[in-house]
Amino acid sequence: MKKYYVRVDDRERGENLKYFEKYGLLPVVCRMNVGDYVYEGLVFERKTIGDFVSSICDGRLKEQREKMRVYEERIVIVIGKFDEEKHHIHKHCVLGMMISLQMRGIKVVWVDDEEEGVWCMRNCIERYEQDTKYLSIC
Repeated sequence: MKKYYVRVDDRERGENLKYFEKYGLLPVVCRMNVGDYVYEGLVFERKTIGDFVSSICDGRLKEQREKMRVYEERIVIVIGKFDEEKHHIHKHCVLGMMISLQMRGIKVVWVDDEEEGVWCMRNCIERYEQDTKYLSIC
């Protein structure tokens, strides 16, 4: 399996870093101004569903969205199950924000757990590599 070096923000708690090796991702820990993970022109923002809801309510998500603009490909990975009673927000607000991000060119992937999130990151990196190779041939 090909290995990829991924820059990881030093403020990430490492819950999902245990899956990096399994999927051939090699973390390079550093302080980053944008995103939680970066591979070349790809930036990933990882959010638990609770953090996603909080960042909708407090406006952080809009700020993060603007900062992500400097990257070619922008991906938000949302992790976990939504529970309207637990999160105190209507599901349509969450889906509306996801649609808003998509309409602004930010891909949103909603997964069940940390491992699926890392698998998605690996898959995005592989597709980015394929697209980059194809474009350099043309």
